[in-house]
Amino acid sequence: MNSYKAPGSDGIQAHFFKYGWEVIQSHLLEFTNYILSNPDAITKVNHTFLSLISKKEAVEKITNFRPISLWNTSYKIFSMLIVNRIKPYLRECISPSQSSFVPGRNIVDNIILVMEIAHSIAKSCTKIKQCLLRLIFKKLMIA
Repeated sequence: MNSYKAPGSDGIQAHFFKYGWEVIQSHLLEFTNYILSNPDAITKVNHTFLSLISKKEAVEKITNFRPISLWNTSYKIFSMLIVNRIKPYLRECISPSQSSFVPGRNIVDNIILVMEIAHSIAKSCTKIKQCLLRLIFKKLMIA
């Protein structure tokens, strides 16, 4: 975790946890055990600030903004702990057609697949297929 990333609503950066680990370690472990035994309690720390950062000087559309979320650092640590614990089982839980979040799979595979589909649609002459091709490209440009 980057030490000096923007803090969440608690105002604490990861550097604080790294620097004071000897003091904080037992408290963070106690917090983690409490959350694991009382899952509803996560709502007490799951506060996130959402902020929109402009991508360019003159903002004309909502698509000219990049949203960022500022989580509490303790929540980030807890969620990273959970992710690292379930990571070995992701390959079994995630569909083979999903390309992200699994080591060895890449989002670029989806782009190649879309380009192949677009190429196949472009070869056909029907208007419905041409509309579908335009819709795919419009969606790609928005995302």
